Amino acid sequence: MEIDEEAANAQSRVALLPQQPPQWQALRVEVFQVNPDSKYCQGVIQRDGTWFCGILTILIQLGIAAIAWWFSKNWAIMMVTGAGTFLSLAQGALPQWRTEKWVFPKPKHPTTTPKAPGTVSITRGNGSRHVMVILGSDHRGTTSDKPLDLELMASSDDRRHSADQLTIYATFAFTVLWTALLITVAGPAVKNTWYLIIIGVIGMLQNLYVAGATREMGSLGIHLSLTQPAFHETTIPKVLRRVEESYEGVGASLIPIFFPGGMRADEEDCKFWALKAQSQNETARTKKGFLVGERKAEEI
Repeated sequence: MEIDEEAANAQSRVALLPQQPPQWQALRVEVFQVNPDSKYCQGVIQRDGTWFCGILTILIQLGIAAIAWWFSKNWAIMMVTGAGTFLSLAQGALPQWRTEKWVFPKPKHPTTTPKAPGTVSITRGNGSRHVMVILGSDHRGTTSDKPLDLELMASSDDRRHSADQLTIYATFAFTVLWTALLITVAGPAVKNTWYLIIIGVIGMLQNLYVAGATREMGSLGIHLSLTQPAFHETTIPKVLRRVEESYEGVGASLIPIFFPGGMRADEEDCKFWALKAQSQNETARTKKGFLVGERKAEEI
């Protein structure tokens, strides 16, 4: 018992000590790869609680409309709620929106695996303290049958994806139907409109929740996994060197971003980057990949 009391007293004294502040992170680099264990292809969402929240909200709205129909003998509330829900779901289900959002090359044959893109680094630029690296086919062990081409996704609003005939005619039909629904709501057939106000408020609250909810990448159609703990140090050159040691070409590609005028380095770092530049220049003669040019090597 005395030993337990002494241990408890020691723990209490440790708890009273001032907590050490977290280590300063000049830059944080997180490296991801396409999740090979995911059963979903890129662009196919993984349904989560936020997605099912929409189904629950629709059921609650229809339930309130059914209560209005039962107690107030007013079928118009149910008709307006059901029609508005159907039009919203049908308009959002048009294939045009998926084509514009998820731009992926389709293989000529169903059995052909799309070519995986290269490695991509996402950052806000110089001054940012976070970099997200997504490994591509130019790094060993990152080939996947579910490639993710962020460059194509960024150009999803290209003119090549013009509206098809189905979208044009469907949009016109939805315009007419929404106008008819608005006229119906404003007409004398709809009574006890406070039911509709409650239904609308519930829908708006659900929209606010979905807009601010924290969601996994899989629920947005992007399936990635973290390869290892993040790289972080007290200085940016140290972080870039550690990244370059683990993933050749990634750290070198970030130097012009964070040091557009050239990076000051000590003798040891200069030798390291010079060897990396020489190795990558030799590799670039035989295959495409990351390349630190001779001019950049001299600047480093």
